[in-house]
Amino acid sequence: MGGIAIVPKFRKNGLARQLMEALISDYGKQSVTESWLEVIANNHPAIHLYESLGYEKINDLTFLKGDLQNYDKAEVTLTSIPGEPISENPNTPWQNLISEQTKAASIWQNNQNLGHIIYRISENGLTLLQLNLQNDDKILNVLQTFFN
Repeated sequence: MGGIAIVPKFRKNGLARQLMEALISDYGKQSVTESWLEVIANNHPAIHLYESLGYEKINDLTFLKGDLQNYDKAEVTLTSIPGEPISENPNTPWQNLISEQTKAASIWQNNQNLGHIIYRISENGLTLLQLNLQNDDKILNVLQTFFN
């Protein structure tokens, strides 16, 4: 689930709980055994509601948007992975799943694999879908290499 909201003037009336309880009830009628949802990290009222309904946090997701520029960092290399399957994290949001339109590259530094990057190229530009790193402090280096 994602993108569900209550119009601000109708909030604090229990409508979100009623909506979620109706959805969960409908899931039971359809034999759905698992449901996932996304919530913005600082939306504390929604998180509290979802936790009170039995949902648990399983993943943090970072969204970045902007233009890359030269930060004089590029200590890593990217190696294309044509056709080689990448084991995908089962908690990956559906919008970022690997598909036929995506490309993959391994991230390397000093002959050590640091992770992988999944991206798509279209007429609208370049979209970075996944960046999986063993060490988060390398993110700027990877983004700079990707930019270059």
